[in-house]
Amino acid sequence: MKRSRIFIPVLLALTAGVFFSCKEDKPPQLDPPRAPILLAILSIGQTSVEMSWSDQSPDENGFRIERKTAAGNWETDGEVGVNVTYYAAIGLTPSTEYSFRVFSFNDAGDSDSSSNVRTITTLSNVLPPIPTLVQGTATSTTSIHVTWHKQGEPDSFQVDRRTSSGDWIELTTVTADVEQYDDTGLTPHTTYYYRVGAINEAGTAWSEESDPVTTPIEGAPNAPSNLVAEAVMGIGVTLTWTDNSVNEDGFYLYRNISGQQFQKIDSVEADITTYFDAIGDAENIYTYRVRAFNEFGMSSEAQSAPVNYKYCSDGIIPICLGNEWRYHVEENGQDPFELRRDIVQVGYIQGYDHYLVIEYPFPIGDAVIDSTIYLRNFEGEGCKAAPFPLTGSQTSELLFRYPIGSLGSHYFYRGDSILVISTGTTKVVGDHTFDGVVGYQRFLHGQGRSIRYWVKPGDVGIILEEEVVSSQIVLTREINDWIINN
Repeated sequence: MKRSRIFIPVLLALTAGVFFSCKEDKPPQLDPPRAPILLAILSIGQTSVEMSWSDQSPDENGFRIERKTAAGNWETDGEVGVNVTYYAAIGLTPSTEYSFRVFSFNDAGDSDSSSNVRTITTLSNVLPPIPTLVQGTATSTTSIHVTWHKQGEPDSFQVDRRTSSGDWIELTTVTADVEQYDDTGLTPHTTYYYRVGAINEAGTAWSEESDPVTTPIEGAPNAPSNLVAEAVMGIGVTLTWTDNSVNEDGFYLYRNISGQQFQKIDSVEADITTYFDAIGDAENIYTYRVRAFNEFGMSSEAQSAPVNYKYCSDGIIPICLGNEWRYHVEENGQDPFELRRDIVQVGYIQGYDHYLVIEYPFPIGDAVIDSTIYLRNFEGEGCKAAPFPLTGSQTSELLFRYPIGSLGSHYFYRGDSILVISTGTTKVVGDHTFDGVVGYQRFLHGQGRSIRYWVKPGDVGIILEEEVVSSQIVLTREINDWIINN
């Protein structure tokens, strides 16, 4: 019995210890997934962006993609499922900056964002301006030189060609700084057309097709070369070229005005290598071409010759049709007023073009006042003047010597003595400051007064006139606006 009393408490104690030491099992705690890495932009469109990333978590429920604009806040763009590592953002605005980031998520929450944020700008949906003046020039029986004018800033150009009955064929793609292409391996006596496409991220903007270009037939004369166009100011343009053929019947002359197509203007007989194009007052930038012809056809064209033709007279006073100057006039005892001088027409004195300057109050009053005079610059001499109206025996005389010579030197203009009083100074006139100003003082014969002319050579012309009586300035004409077409 004694042994039993000892055993039972021990057994109970052991049993209780086992019972009370047992605990119930619990599920492990869930943490947010690890963040994706290596976010990469796969493609960019006008309204869409494709991207991918690397999945670093075994327990995500999916991925959330966020975006924002440059000035905006982050917002959800979309979600994808577990193990998906690609996403396309759509419905975006062209030419807009966007930033993207990616999170993984599960029931415990979100990961950190992807280790990098990607910022892009969607492509533009605006096509570039179309190229202009697409022209082809046959340079041999089997080649044509194609040119065009770039507009805006495209990324590149595509050149296409077709025949009269054929479809367009792509010839080449060139960089945006190229505006010409030589098309070779053509068929003699065949007509071709060309077009040029300006390319950017939005697509291709096509020019109008060129005028037809026909390669010469076998037996046509060789092309002339060394075409030179030289402007004769106020009269026209002289053309010269080299005759490289022994079988031409003559030459055709072509001219275009900047921004237009070439037009045939005349022809000359065989062996003639010069031509004068009388333009008169039609100022513009012209380009000329010349082609030899015979019974078999026309040669290719000589290299084009551009010329900037001006009906102007450059020098100390910038003189050109349409030039105008406006002056503020103040005279003792009189109300101030505005004076305007315009160059309105051209006359000829001893074979030289002289430009008529008229002067009137502005706004225009009842009549032209003060002076009407013809002016022309002569290189190495200066500006000569002649009064209106012209007569058959009239000559012009030097009004402003230029180069001016030494300070204090003098000369005569129609009985008036003109003294050089400044060889280059700075002059403030109204709101304008002029450097390199030349000064002249003209003493009017028998009138007891003089006029000081302050001139900005080759740029503006007369900027200030001061009429002086007994050392007192009694009248000033100060320039306040001008239009110079030289």
